[in-house]
Amino acid sequence: MLLVVSEDDTASIWNVPSGTTWPTDPHVVLEVHGEEAIRCGAFLGDDSHVITSSNGSLCIWRTSDGVQTANYKCGDVRHLVAY
Repeated sequence: MLLVVSEDDTASIWNVPSGTTWPTDPHVVLEVHGEEAIRCGAFLGDDSHVITSSNGSLCIWRTSDGVQTANYKCGDVRHLVAY
């Protein structure tokens, strides 16, 4: 899977193909940060979830269906590091 973040307030998860033809639509589109650009994102642990950050919050999402499972208000978050 590939996580793509965008300054249009969305992020998307793509299934990476084994061949050379990519799908025309993402597997899941994530859009909840509101009017703030999503600055960065990362897969967590076993890739069952991703975390995204904007200037004012961190959001955790299930990769299987794009459901947001947590939202943390935390002030100015410009960089995200996941281990």
